[in-house]
Amino acid sequence: MIFKGNSGTGKTTIARLLAELFYKLGFISENKIIEVSSKNLIGTHLGETGPKTQAVIESALDGVLFIDEAYTIMASKGGSTSNYPAECIATICKAMDLYKDRLIIIFAGYTKEMNDFINANQGLMSRIGYELEFPDFSRDELIQIFQDEVNGNEFSLEDGVISKVEKIIMKNKIGRNFGNARFVMNLFDRLVVTHAANYTDDKDLKVITNKDIEIFNETKKDKQRGVSEILDELNSLIGLEKVKETIDGFVSVIELNKKLNRVPDFNMHMIFKGNAGTGKTTVARLLAEIYYNLGYVKNNKLVEVQSQDLIGEYIGQTGPKTQAVIESALDGVLFIDEAYAIMEHRGSTASYSAECIATLLKAMEDYQGRLIIIFAGYTEEMRQFRDLNPGLKSRIGYEIDFQDYSLEELLEIYDKKVEDKGFNSNKEARDKVEAILRNAKEVENFGNGRFVDNIVQKIIVEHAKQTRDITDIDRLLTFTAEDVSDNIKAEESKKRIGF
Repeated sequence: MIFKGNSGTGKTTIARLLAELFYKLGFISENKIIEVSSKNLIGTHLGETGPKTQAVIESALDGVLFIDEAYTIMASKGGSTSNYPAECIATICKAMDLYKDRLIIIFAGYTKEMNDFINANQGLMSRIGYELEFPDFSRDELIQIFQDEVNGNEFSLEDGVISKVEKIIMKNKIGRNFGNARFVMNLFDRLVVTHAANYTDDKDLKVITNKDIEIFNETKKDKQRGVSEILDELNSLIGLEKVKETIDGFVSVIELNKKLNRVPDFNMHMIFKGNAGTGKTTVARLLAEIYYNLGYVKNNKLVEVQSQDLIGEYIGQTGPKTQAVIESALDGVLFIDEAYAIMEHRGSTASYSAECIATLLKAMEDYQGRLIIIFAGYTEEMRQFRDLNPGLKSRIGYEIDFQDYSLEELLEIYDKKVEDKGFNSNKEARDKVEAILRNAKEVENFGNGRFVDNIVQKIIVEHAKQTRDITDIDRLLTFTAEDVSDNIKAEESKKRIGF
């Protein structure tokens, strides 16, 4: 059977009760349920998936096998000549026939993803006897679950607490990834921890108070940085002046709309163009946090993927695979690094690239207000990628260029990284690093800040070797010229080409 529903709607709980019920009724000979996910079934190399899936199946014989988030089987990656998902599904289908009197399999996951999963596997569909839909809990049911937790743990509530709890629940219920009963039970546990740290009178030992709710809410606020703090971190990054100016403009427009109580109507899908190590991913993470704090997206999340996370291995797989990634990023930001690499995936009879792009374009229309997509990569390749897709070009609101760092900025990055790691660098060592960076600047796309990371790591290793027999603290904390190997050189970063 298939269990479909959002997180925390009781799928696992019902599966465990069903296993016990099936045992009592004699459908299975052992009172057991084996709970797995795709990682327990899919191998890491060619030929491993079938035996690995079979071993899990045999461990569940005479009982129930519960496969949670079963749709993620289809997202498992294999090599260019392998199809791990198909191997897994084929093994499961064979077991459903071979062990039909000894095994019950329950596939579980989000409703839409499970519908796509089963529709993409006709052999599996024909073997499913029942599909059960687990709806989200209503407001009253969630409040009752909270009250049951209170009563079951022999707590009580001060007058007015339940209405405040309801506000917390309903505020979080709007998100697609709301955990339903799991969220409510976690909320109770966190309130108990808050109460335990703050109660002052023994008669209130097991009474959750309005003060506890206030402290809980303030604590949550403290964990979330304000926009000004995030902008301070952005502005503390070395270089990137044009990037900072552009993002400051975004923030100003969004804040203006908030003051006027208007929904922002400008297109926030973007392209980040620049060489490796110029800060594209770092800025994307900060931007996602800014958008969340300003209420432009509901969740503080950035889903980072590359082309291989979107492109399928056979015809018909790319659309659902891309859609699954899109839905995982809903109400947040999707960051597609080396996005131009999507164009390299072309099948012999169909264009996987076109299927992926079409799915992304549709999502950019369907999920306006719920999704921001940032396409990132090398400057020239991203221009070609954008120009090859007129539909994509028309949906991109902004293009931000990330310039290579100057020699002075690279040295500043070096100094900061050395300081952050608790060391210092004497003049001779820094002069050698400067020479390395000056030469590196002549190498096309040498890695920028990423290359500086590499330098520091290599210096630390050499420094550790040089000071192995030394106990002097000053020397242990200081990089010298002998710690900077003459073999440290920049290599040109490999770019994807061919589309």
